[in-house]
Amino acid sequence: MIEIIPGTGLDMLHFGMTKSEVFEQLGFPNKSYLTASDCREVQYFALKLVLKSESGNDNRLGWMEVHNRDSILLGRSPWLMPRDELVALLTRSLGEAPELDDYNHFESLTFRDSWVELQFQLGELSCINFGVRYDDNDDPIWPVKA
Repeated sequence: MIEIIPGTGLDMLHFGMTKSEVFEQLGFPNKSYLTASDCREVQYFALKLVLKSESGNDNRLGWMEVHNRDSILLGRSPWLMPRDELVALLTRSLGEAPELDDYNHFESLTFRDSWVELQFQLGELSCINFGVRYDDNDDPIWPVKA
């Protein structure tokens, strides 16, 4: 079971890790590529996880895309919750309301201050994206290593 911790990362990975630290923790990814914005994305198929290291932040881990239906968020399975209940839970926990973006084939509910995004396809949660938070100077707020 993977725990999603907004602002921090996952129970086994935290924002700010280097590529080497991620590989040490998870092994080599199934797929790795550079995006058009020169960020490194790696995919772990078995974990159903996409990790993004940002070139503007010293290539440190700054964004995670979770498709793993065995993951938990705030002690619960977001995959089994009705959409309204999940949104209400996150709204209370994060202290902000989400913004809806409708892309026709999927909808995105984004908690902009918290850098959390829920994507829904055909009415079901399909993906949870979340990233490192930023301060008022647009500097990343890296979580403290345990």
